[in-house]
Amino acid sequence: MEREGATRGRGRPRLAAIDDAIHAATWDVIARAGYTGLTFEAVAEAAGCTRMSLYRRFSSKAELVGATMFAMSRAVEPVIPDDIAPLDALMMHAQATVDYLSGDRGTAILSLISASARSPELRAISEEYERGEREYFLELFRELFPDSDAEQRHFAFDSYIGLMLQHVVIRRTPMTPEKLRIIVDSVLKLLAHD
Repeated sequence: MEREGATRGRGRPRLAAIDDAIHAATWDVIARAGYTGLTFEAVAEAAGCTRMSLYRRFSSKAELVGATMFAMSRAVEPVIPDDIAPLDALMMHAQATVDYLSGDRGTAILSLISASARSPELRAISEEYERGEREYFLELFRELFPDSDAEQRHFAFDSYIGLMLQHVVIRRTPMTPEKLRIIVDSVLKLLAHD
């Protein structure tokens, strides 16, 4: 997300407060109306800005969703010290995943997963976003279990995402540090298994 007063090529400076309102409104509209109900008009109304503000920033609703996903990811991303143990880094990122999926964003994410099957543009943007998240976890898994193979690490990541969606989004389980550790430990057992 650009900082307040930062410029974006031609035109007026972009304000971070407007960007934040747009991203919050995007999550809200998707949670209420799904991806098919996501329109620039609905987001502009919910964000308290003009449609022109959106058209200046995004060429499509898929691009808007991609920017919103990346902005939220940056907002919850933990600051990981260089000397932290891989398991502790994994736990910090697991908490960030819970924060990302909590509340109406989780409902919106489920809608986006479903819509990705029907929208090649949204699928490409979602895959690009997921690729960055996946690579970070795969590297942590490799550090924790150097003898694991790539297929095991990918399976563990997919299992991790499935467990998080099930507990945080679908069941809306209050996620205590103890419960989060159980999820992480169950995923790590997949990597320890030969």
